[in-house]
Amino acid sequence: MSKELSPLFKLRDYILDNQRSQNKNFLGKVLTIIDASITDSQQRKGIKDLIQNEFYRDFHLEEFSRKIILEFSKKYCKDLEPKTNEEESAFMCRELTPSEPFEQELF
Repeated sequence: MSKELSPLFKLRDYILDNQRSQNKNFLGKVLTIIDASITDSQQRKGIKDLIQNEFYRDFHLEEFSRKIILEFSKKYCKDLEPKTNEEESAFMCRELTPSEPFEQELF
């Protein structure tokens, strides 16, 4: 794969970045409610740690999103789909890449 990201990778990065942002925002709201609800500092810390651990352990949206985008590309965007097993593995595992705003790069 060339050094420039394919539109498929850019789309993946955009979707996952937005998901992470929304998830972080939601978790922050839940933790704020816990802060306001529990006065004992040890209990509050314990509950917040428990919630955070469970939230991140059981949240599989990123993997699900990667699979959906990959399947979409195979069915509808054959010219964009990863061509080798290595490219597909990179797509499924690769960390998000810093890039310019999504809308300016693809449209």
